[in-house]
Amino acid sequence: MTTLAFKQTWTALKGKLIFDFTLYRSEEHGASIVKICFEGDGEHRVHEVLLPSGPTRHLDFQFNFTPDGVVYVKGTLRHESNHHGDADAHVTVFADIVYGHQGRHDERHFEGFMIAINCHEASSASEPIAPPLPVNAPDSARCLAVGAEALRLRFISYVPAIVDPSAPPGNTLYQALLAARPAGRESMEALALRYIQGESPCAPAFLGLPGELPALWHSYVDVAMAAQQLCSQPKLLQQRIFTLLHAETDEQVAALLASPACADATAAAWQSYFALIITPGHDNALLSTLPHFLGAIHLLNHLYLFAPSSPPSAATLTALAHASIVLPAAIFPLPAAKDAASGD
Repeated sequence: MTTLAFKQTWTALKGKLIFDFTLYRSEEHGASIVKICFEGDGEHRVHEVLLPSGPTRHLDFQFNFTPDGVVYVKGTLRHESNHHGDADAHVTVFADIVYGHQGRHDERHFEGFMIAINCHEASSASEPIAPPLPVNAPDSARCLAVGAEALRLRFISYVPAIVDPSAPPGNTLYQALLAARPAGRESMEALALRYIQGESPCAPAFLGLPGELPALWHSYVDVAMAAQQLCSQPKLLQQRIFTLLHAETDEQVAALLASPACADATAAAWQSYFALIITPGHDNALLSTLPHFLGAIHLLNHLYLFAPSSPPSAATLTALAHASIVLPAAIFPLPAAKDAASGD
């Protein structure tokens, strides 16, 4: 019988924090699950989380008796059984989590795909065998592809500026991190810290405290929050957007988004976000604010700049309002530390 389950493991904290996934190609063949444990935990505690396809699962737990002290994990996981990539359908788990040792100020943040499995690849013989299928059912699960438009709605990606090869090298933090990557993780971390401290020539400059941001920034953050609350009510959401941005027409919102001020603010948000991801714990308030700002820009661009042919549905607004940031693969994850046996 064809095996329909896949087992893969994702680890952090030098391989001690373990996410052990059992994922099925389709929910009709079994319930996907992740078991989370910490190597050396005195209680041998294992947290099991069911992963239905689609809904976000929230994590918030800790391991109290480990050789390294109390270890905590919190954030979200989202399992998708029909993610499309590389021309094939994939089973994926998207994570947005923080973890670390309580009291050590070493919090790490991971945002991206923990697991991505090609649906058409065969599972190993040692993996669980799927239960018998109904009569006349196919002997392998069918994974439906998600179109490019759906992916564009649900994920927020950084798009580097197109650079003229004849022009002088750019000086954004993103470009500096790319150049520093061959030197290793420590070099990239030092570069991000200098940027935060204002000691780097990279531009735009680091943003600073949330309370010091221009009022327009807070309006965008409020738009993101309103979108999550009102995504099932398109007309009411549009009215709220107009109120928050002091606009009366779609054209006025589009002009605001196309303005140099908005472009500069978005560029600064991305560079500051990269720096804070690399230096966890430096400014958690700003780190929690930036995704809302970038999420608002993502939503507003789709609604007012990309000119959809018809009014957005509640499903479209829901996807936009809850879109996840995908960190650029050219930089993240950072290279492993020189003294680390595995990535963390």
